[in-house]
Amino acid sequence: RPSGSAYASKVWSALARHKPKAGQRGSTTVVFAIGDNGALRGLRVGRSSGNTRLDQLALATVRNAAPFPPPPSGAASYTIRIDFH
Repeated sequence: RPSGSAYASKVWSALARHKPKAGQRGSTTVVFAIGDNGALRGLRVGRSSGNTRLDQLALATVRNAAPFPPPPSGAASYTIRIDFH
């Protein structure tokens, strides 16, 4: 299993591959957990962009990137900002 920073890089890469074109600008912060088997758990908006469509696209980005590789030390939690340009 990859180390913590290498694992985070894999998560970011998976998210980048699944981020849709929004056609609008904004940022949504999402909070999610990855179970020890790589399954997505506990996805929610942490801070809204103020635009429901962008918030939904941010949630869909994480959902579509799952499942992830198993985290190196069991379950992992992330709070990330997804920017749309």
